[in-house]
Amino acid sequence: MTQRAMSRRDFMHVATATSVGALIAACAPAAAPSAGDDGGGSAAMEEVTIEFWVNQPMARSEGLWDTLMAEYEELNPGVTVSSLIIPHGDYEPKVLTGLAGGTVGDLLDVHPMHNATMAMRGALMPLDELMPTLGVSDDEMTKAWDYNVWRGKRWAIPRSDNPTIMLYNRSMVAEAGMDDPAELWAEGKWDIEAFDNTMDAVSGGEGEDRVYGCALPGGGTIRMQCVWIWGNDATVWNADETASAFNSPAALEAWEYMTGAVARGWAPTPAESNIPGGWVAMMGQRRLCMQWPGAQFVLGGQAQFIPEDVMSEMQLVPLNTLWNGNREVRNATNSHGIYLQTDHVDESWAMCQYLISDEAQFRIIRERWTSPMVKRHAESEAWLGSLEPNLETAEMWEDSFNNIRAFSHLPRQQEMDNLIQAAKDRIILGDATAQEAMDDVAADVDAIIAEVEIEIQEAGL
Repeated sequence: MTQRAMSRRDFMHVATATSVGALIAACAPAAAPSAGDDGGGSAAMEEVTIEFWVNQPMARSEGLWDTLMAEYEELNPGVTVSSLIIPHGDYEPKVLTGLAGGTVGDLLDVHPMHNATMAMRGALMPLDELMPTLGVSDDEMTKAWDYNVWRGKRWAIPRSDNPTIMLYNRSMVAEAGMDDPAELWAEGKWDIEAFDNTMDAVSGGEGEDRVYGCALPGGGTIRMQCVWIWGNDATVWNADETASAFNSPAALEAWEYMTGAVARGWAPTPAESNIPGGWVAMMGQRRLCMQWPGAQFVLGGQAQFIPEDVMSEMQLVPLNTLWNGNREVRNATNSHGIYLQTDHVDESWAMCQYLISDEAQFRIIRERWTSPMVKRHAESEAWLGSLEPNLETAEMWEDSFNNIRAFSHLPRQQEMDNLIQAAKDRIILGDATAQEAMDDVAADVDAIIAEVEIEIQEAGL
């Protein structure tokens, strides 16, 4: 895996070397007892190798990842980290297959989509008893931390965070004769009506010159589509998460709005955006005005698809308020947990302590792979100094942070999501109404949830 080139790196404040001396006390191996430990002290000093199974997108750049791992090893003499970077699509199957033979890493990446499944199957150790030694108090945790709690237990520690925010081309908006969304937001006028009017004005043209106002609202996952469902006072699951609710009358209105963006000419079909770089490349070609990326994905990983002159036209703005007057957004927390059967709890927990420490977080923040996950970090030079004045403000990000709502990822989430997306595509293609498509898939999803409930009970959770 090689470090990705970023065409706007000259805009960013790259991390400088930091002293590790101040970390030694804070990030020493945890004193919490592990299997076979008498509870009397820190991790053993003998040579130890811990294996870290890394979900490929969560590693981001090799240079940053290698620096973090090397610094952890310097703080923990005698401990070596072996990182196994696994493609995203293969990650959960590899973990679950490895459980059968006990061949699982000591530390495991935990995407919110995998959190409950891995916990239910016995891959993850509950971390609640260790939390008092982490170094982050409950009142310092942002809403990002909610994504790793399931069935009343914490299963992972976040290391990077990517709350939803809107990225748009302000020149394209101005050329369409519309008010700038960031200015409307500052005036309290960036609502669903303003968004709709902007999409109507920006969208137009024919063939290869066709310009679209936005990518498909909600994209291709219920993890984003939930935002529009919430915005119409509906939910994805029922209150106790024992059945689907995404086919309620209010949710169906949200589905009709999201999928209707194609018929209205606002959004390209999935086939039209199926080009190298996808929607990012379309923005780089000035054929797409707006998207909801969690901007780090562009600023830190895919900027090679956006030329500098086009990037100079870009602007961030919080999500517009939706029909109920709220702008609740989802989050994309990248986290790591400890394998339930590891022999190296102390060393693995020390890694958790290190990756959420000020020095490690400031390094990740400066590289734009995370927004602040500890509240005081939002006032840090690392965060404020990394912001590009022509693109974003701290106040915009604060709006998004304050409106994060935890989306509950149930066990077997990916399997259910695949079914839901197939139903969404039926609506877009005109093969079924929203009612027909979502009623059909709700029955299939509810069957999976019923199976999951049995497995949860058998696991004692």
